[in-house]
Amino acid sequence: MSGSEIIDTIKTSVPTRWARIYVGLTVRATGEMVAVDVVLRICREYCDRVHLCVTLAPTKYIYVDGSESGVVIGLINYPRFPKSQRVITRQALALAEELLMGCRQCRVSVETPSRTYMLSDSRRILESE
Repeated sequence: MSGSEIIDTIKTSVPTRWARIYVGLTVRATGEMVAVDVVLRICREYCDRVHLCVTLAPTKYIYVDGSESGVVIGLINYPRFPKSQRVITRQALALAEELLMGCRQCRVSVETPSRTYMLSDSRRILESE
């Protein structure tokens, strides 16, 4: 397939906009692992409620004196249903808050093209220290 054939198939494009949510799966206070099914359920319920589509990819976090399994949840500016970066960021932060609570995490990060946010649950941070 030549380059011109690929270009000819493009029907719709929108500005690239995105957000990524980073969630660990270890409950710091207890050491127990949160099942990926819990993350899937939270994402599915949120997506059904606000008519959204997200991606979910496994990842491994490596930090000083340790590591843990986790997930990265992605939101994009889908051409069929374009959104502003502000809306994508707002949806990512709302979903991240649900994941923070539902996965019993101390912290969850949300990365956007221009800023990285850290959501914290101070009650869980105090419990784990």
